Amino acid sequence: MRIIENINLCSGCGACYNTCPNNAISMLPNEEGFLYPVVDESKCTNCGMCKKICPVINPRYDNNYNPACFAFKAKDEIRNNATSGGLFTVLAEYFIENGYYVAGAVWTQNFSVKHIVSNKIEDVKKMKKSKYLQSDVCDCFCQIKQLLDNNKQVLFSGTPCQVAGLKAYLRKDYDNLLTLDLVCHGVPSSKVFQKYIQELLKDDEILLNVDFRYKIKNIAYKKSNVNNTNFVRILTNRNETAECYSENSFIKLFLSDICLRNSCYYCKYQRFPRQGDMTIGDFWGIQKYKKSYKDELGVSLCLFNNKKAEKFYNILKKDNILFKKVQLKYAVKGNPVLTKSTEYNWGRKLFFDLLNKKTINELVNICVDDKCDYLIVNLWDSAFNYGAMLTAYAMQEMVKSFGFTPKLLNTGEKVQYSWYKGSHLEDFAKKYLNITKALSYKQCKKLSKYLKGVIIGSDQVLRLGLIRGFFNKYLANFASTETKKIAFAPSFGFDKQEYLNQKIKDGELDVLKNALKSFDYLSCREIQGKEIYKDLFDLDADVLLDPVFLIDKQKYVDIANDSDLIANGKIFSYLLRESKYKETYDYLSEKLNTTVVEIEIHKNHTCDWLNGIINSKFVITDSFHCVCFAIMFNKPFICFDSKTGGSSRLGSLLSLFGISNRIITDIEQIYKLENMERIPYSNVNIILQKEVDRCLTIVEKVLKNNYSNNPNKEQKCKPYKYSKFVYFSKKIKYLKCKLFSKKGSYKEKARFRKVELEWNK
Repeated sequence: MRIIENINLCSGCGACYNTCPNNAISMLPNEEGFLYPVVDESKCTNCGMCKKICPVINPRYDNNYNPACFAFKAKDEIRNNATSGGLFTVLAEYFIENGYYVAGAVWTQNFSVKHIVSNKIEDVKKMKKSKYLQSDVCDCFCQIKQLLDNNKQVLFSGTPCQVAGLKAYLRKDYDNLLTLDLVCHGVPSSKVFQKYIQELLKDDEILLNVDFRYKIKNIAYKKSNVNNTNFVRILTNRNETAECYSENSFIKLFLSDICLRNSCYYCKYQRFPRQGDMTIGDFWGIQKYKKSYKDELGVSLCLFNNKKAEKFYNILKKDNILFKKVQLKYAVKGNPVLTKSTEYNWGRKLFFDLLNKKTINELVNICVDDKCDYLIVNLWDSAFNYGAMLTAYAMQEMVKSFGFTPKLLNTGEKVQYSWYKGSHLEDFAKKYLNITKALSYKQCKKLSKYLKGVIIGSDQVLRLGLIRGFFNKYLANFASTETKKIAFAPSFGFDKQEYLNQKIKDGELDVLKNALKSFDYLSCREIQGKEIYKDLFDLDADVLLDPVFLIDKQKYVDIANDSDLIANGKIFSYLLRESKYKETYDYLSEKLNTTVVEIEIHKNHTCDWLNGIINSKFVITDSFHCVCFAIMFNKPFICFDSKTGGSSRLGSLLSLFGISNRIITDIEQIYKLENMERIPYSNVNIILQKEVDRCLTIVEKVLKNNYSNNPNKEQKCKPYKYSKFVYFSKKIKYLKCKLFSKKGSYKEKARFRKVELEWNK
């Protein structure tokens, strides 16, 4: 049983665990090291309390939308032993001095983090300082409720989701409870931290203390005018080290947002109103409001989110160095997570895939700095294109199968589009693809020095209209002379004459020719592509299968199993364009004695698309990749010729298998097609297996043995540069698009984004 349908939204706040009347819920770590609720079905009575109480399912926003904002500095002796300006310490000590209770996060003996409730000053000292890990609230909520019901005053400090969890568990407001929610960047995995510590310690060395904000070293360096702002101090029984943030591997992982809990990227609480009565954190950027407020010992941000917080105004004002009201906008500028979730890091999937296989330092190199073995450049982020996504996935998995670590280049071209964010395209990419951060040309050039090679392909990465404006990335012009350059089954998108009939701008064919001459290995996906290589560029190339054929097809079945689409025994229809051929549905349904299931690219996920092909009785399409998967899973199909440049690739593929009659160019052919369901797959499978073996043999030689089929390779490839005329025309176009894109249509906004990226590049 799942409490939340989408488990990625679960914040692990512990409300359900503390609420369950039958103790049927346990908080257990998943494979990434994050705590999630697990329901014991034998104890569960389906009372539904866990779902009623869950703050993710039933969020509450009761506080002020525009809270009062303050800058706070406690006395120096307090701030010396605090993470920031000492705000938590002042409040916690006030509660303890008055016989009240404080709940906060402390290190355990094995250096995990948990919440405790105490009225002892010794325990409050343990609660101070940032832990940079998600704490286990254990049965803390139950203890707090008991104290509150006995009229004891309690201060609770935690992340916004933990505050939301506590409030949901209590189910009513208590005047004797003060909650502090932290300005939360996101919570890293405890498993990652434990791995970091294990690799740090030598032999029988014992960890004694961790300080993520070691102020003594920080201040010493600032006085020496060294530009290092924060330090991590590790104290063991043998040694003491202090590393600046830019050198510490765990902090690099944390600040890159790569090892955070999934829910942190979709946080429901990074917004106003806030969850706590007060919000506390570092007041980053306070100098922009007033230079004299900045202090090496730290300045706290304090938000009064309701009237309960206002009661503590005099306590915070008394005997402290600074407690001044500041405009809220300055707090938001320095802490953008006050109003929006942390940005997803595209290297996250690869990071957790490799967590048990690589050291922390290796993970930083590969996942944070993108220093992989092979960088793949293709159209993985194409707008609602199942084939492009699965081709990218297949390329990645194929390279992995030979023992290398690949990553897909994020050109930054699409992933910021509003239609991409939150779409099923983004879901697929996050779940299945290993992607770099968005890289500029200069960043690609710098990265290439650490790569074994750059691979362009597969799909239409040599189609000028699709890569125009991004030649330097899609043609791997950034690669160093020592970096292997491989063109693996790329497509020109057309046959030779169609290719020349494109709107080709002056010099573009020369740009393409110069780039291709610098490749170590050249290939293409279609026979017609081989002709283009030879006739237009005087280059030889191999013809290879699309990579979707070159990995274990069970991987596609595993993806399809996530789908709820019911396509068993039905006609599966996937048409890229509105087509007159839809009028044949009734005829085909009657002929095959079944119904038609259609896929809508904007609604159906990739798993639905695969499920439809794999489980259908018959496939109707005008898509090249849909045909590829129909062949792979031995499905009878017909493919309509859309007359938009796809004929060459379809013709090349189907002629290879001797089934060219499956291409329909006229509607009358459907009615005349005999043995509609009969395709000689026994012969097709023999040819396919031979081709797969041939292609994989070549791939292994290219990746492992530096095999080359371009003996006259030119070492240097100059990057493409715009003329001054093009430069200024682009600037005018950019400004014009910017002016009209704010309230424009989807197409206008997409066009503006492309021009903007070209201009910024």
